[in-house]
Amino acid sequence: MLISIFTTKKIGIVTKLPNKILMNLLKKRFAFLTLEKLLYILILAFGLVKVISTGPIFFPDSRGYIGMELFRSFGYPLFIHFHKIIFGNLFANAIIITQFLVTSFAALFFIHCLRKTFDFNKWFSLILFSVIMFSVFLGSMNANLILSEGLAYPLYLFIVGHILVGTIFKKNRSFYYAIILTFFLISVRGQFLFLVPVLLIAILLTYYKSIFHKNTVILIVSVITIPFFAVFTDIAFHKIKHKHAVPTPLTGVQISTIPFFVSDENDSIVFEDKNQRIYFQYVYAKLKEKKLLYSQHIENPKKIEFFFDNYMLICNQTIFGDGMQTLKSSYTSEEKIIMSDKITSSMTFPLMKNNFKKCISIYSSNFIKAFDTSKYLLLFILLFIVSIAALVKKENNLSKFIIILFFLIFGNNAIVAIAEPTFGRYIFYNNWILIAIFLLLFQINFKKKPNE
Repeated sequence: MLISIFTTKKIGIVTKLPNKILMNLLKKRFAFLTLEKLLYILILAFGLVKVISTGPIFFPDSRGYIGMELFRSFGYPLFIHFHKIIFGNLFANAIIITQFLVTSFAALFFIHCLRKTFDFNKWFSLILFSVIMFSVFLGSMNANLILSEGLAYPLYLFIVGHILVGTIFKKNRSFYYAIILTFFLISVRGQFLFLVPVLLIAILLTYYKSIFHKNTVILIVSVITIPFFAVFTDIAFHKIKHKHAVPTPLTGVQISTIPFFVSDENDSIVFEDKNQRIYFQYVYAKLKEKKLLYSQHIENPKKIEFFFDNYMLICNQTIFGDGMQTLKSSYTSEEKIIMSDKITSSMTFPLMKNNFKKCISIYSSNFIKAFDTSKYLLLFILLFIVSIAALVKKENNLSKFIIILFFLIFGNNAIVAIAEPTFGRYIFYNNWILIAIFLLLFQINFKKKPNE
């Protein structure tokens, strides 16, 4: 009896001992895997599965990027071409995985910058990371898009992170990284020209006491050269690829859309050039025929919604498509695109000047709509004013950051509103800003240790 009991206990010890050793080994092996890290991994894993299962999403604009057409800046077409060379027919699938991975690294980098500069709470960091990644696999699904947004979003996050570090720690290296990345970003999407004044503002906030110091002057000059270098590179690309030494066309068509929309028939008298008059009269007649003029909907309380809903008809199909019918038949299709861009660019200011109030009305409505409502615009303005006042009273890092964030969202919405309706695909880049400000303010005001 005693022997049997002893044997049973002995066997129990022998069988249980390896399990304890195994558990201890596993604990040591995965000690680094905290709950925080596990949640990051789960978010990224879910995102990757969602991106792959959804597959590439093509839009009408995708064809222009894939075909390296004249009216596309060189950045994203070269990105696609690189994937074509390496992955062949599977290039689209490779692109969406690349876009997801780059966006993930960019989001993690930005969160790292926040934690480094403000000792940002780890759970707040996780919340903000989720918000930033939301557009990747649930919102606009930009990682799946064969559009420039898929590459522009991570580049933008890298730039904002470098601006933050450069401003708070006075690191010129970070500013130079931001300058280089801004050049590449502008080559992907021209709307990010607004980053040039934002960079200048960040540098002034950082080095206002030594603005004429040699290193600061070099930094400022480097920022100012970005648009010139971007235009030069753009022209060089089109010269090599399309045999036309021109910047990417169609900007003129886009910025002339609001002036054309609000124009009157007698506006033709403002044009001294014969080709401009012919172009205007033909396009105006087509807009009138299609009932796409502001004057035909003046009683409509939802005029801005009408403009949004019919933007493609007004801009692409009528001002551009119908307008090209007035050009010489001897021109090639690419030459017609270039001529249409030049003519509409030259017509924009005279039309705007002749219909200034109506242009401002549509533009301001378009701009406010980018903030969803005027209440959010007022909230951002209030945050900006309070931050300026706090910075004047006492230098602090959070106020500087909020000021920079204000100019980021204000600049992007302002430049988009000039040329395009403020659709989500053009303004989603800053959807995380308000949440970031709220979390930072909450942490600083409700924790025992304030962070600056």
